[in-house]
Amino acid sequence: MLGPQGCLLSLEERPLVCRLYPFVYTARSLRQGDPVYCPPVLLDNCPCSVLEAMGMDIQDAVRWHRQLYQEITQERESLRAAV
Repeated sequence: MLGPQGCLLSLEERPLVCRLYPFVYTARSLRQGDPVYCPPVLLDNCPCSVLEAMGMDIQDAVRWHRQLYQEITQERESLRAAV
């Protein structure tokens, strides 16, 4: 699913964990990724941040983060009920 410019899937078709890249997250937090993990030097002289270069909106990331952990919680509860 990767091409020269990254993922070939439209944003809404991508799994939530892919949409959240390059954020670092846990169930309780969401923060911008480590510059070593996603180095700004790869932006070809763009004076923007990694998030700006990727067209990322923090509000979308917050929404996807919330959705991801809601789905995880629902799945866990469903599995527990089945046992």
